[in-house]
Amino acid sequence: METKYNLLMGRAKTNILIAQFGKTKDDCLEALKIRETEQAYTVLARSRIFVERYSEARQHAEKGFKRFPESKAIKAVLDKAIEEEKKELKRIDEISTVQALARDEKLEVYRNIRSKKIKIGKRIHFLPEIVEVAIT
Repeated sequence: METKYNLLMGRAKTNILIAQFGKTKDDCLEALKIRETEQAYTVLARSRIFVERYSEARQHAEKGFKRFPESKAIKAVLDKAIEEEKKELKRIDEISTVQALARDEKLEVYRNIRSKKIKIGKRIHFLPEIVEVAIT
């Protein structure tokens, strides 16, 4: 079993180097079934960070940190996952805000056209966002 664990972890590390992050995850999960180690949790969490699955990376790192609370490597990966997850949520919020503003601008243009007694139908809702429209 020890040999199988070592082979799985070696293959997981190699897969990270050749950007096969899904295989890395599978190998680490198999290795964890054999023996829970700091190394397995660290490699697993890093593989999830590489594919920008920050919440999954955080979950694995937290699980490893509970098991190995003195581990600096797991703590570093956990901090990185939390930081990146916050950045991602901030970007999502900014994108949502920009999209909401774009929808509001389209509605404003539509209402402005209708207030001038111009009938153009429902086609106005399909204006592309990149079109700058100014009605005077």
